[in-house]
Amino acid sequence: MIPRFTTLLLVAALLAGQATLGAQTFTGMLVAGVNLSQIDGDKLAGFNKPGLTGGVRVSARLTDRWHLSTEMLYSPQGANQVARDDISSPYSKIRLNLVEAPVMIHFNDWKIQAGAGLSYGRIINTEVIGATGEDLTALEDYRTDIVSIVFGGTYYFSEKMGFNINWSRHLTNLKKKQENEEKATFFVGRTLALRLYYIL
Repeated sequence: MIPRFTTLLLVAALLAGQATLGAQTFTGMLVAGVNLSQIDGDKLAGFNKPGLTGGVRVSARLTDRWHLSTEMLYSPQGANQVARDDISSPYSKIRLNLVEAPVMIHFNDWKIQAGAGLSYGRIINTEVIGATGEDLTALEDYRTDIVSIVFGGTYYFSEKMGFNINWSRHLTNLKKKQENEEKATFFVGRTLALRLYYIL
């Protein structure tokens, strides 16, 4: 389940937009952009799986330089086969639709914000297509709960708008260990997110 404090912060942003207690404490933002993703272990290389992502963000001001944030995002991930990929890969496309809740700590300097943190993701549905076009979705057994590490940076080019780049990598193996396996097949996703923030 998504942590309770994450839900509370998001509700605060949606209801209030901005809350002021002497100085600005909480700031709500809308998030929209694109994910470029891949999966290590599927023999498909490159961030060739695009998908539209979006949601809301709440930033809590700790000091002038340090902020804490959390988000609630729709976050598609996966992999796509391209011509230069290994022909021995059994996959043509892997599509994973997640709801994600990253929690990050940020350092601010001038108009630039750098951050790092962890993200909890819940896979809500999947689609897996084999190299010859067959539907393998029912045969692939993925975990539904995914934890990722996240690093990113944002440039605020106006008082209301910022451009963000985030890189994330699963810390959880997507595939479960099968009864006939000594250890689970290595299957770990990576995502490059390019997004815009709109401050409410």
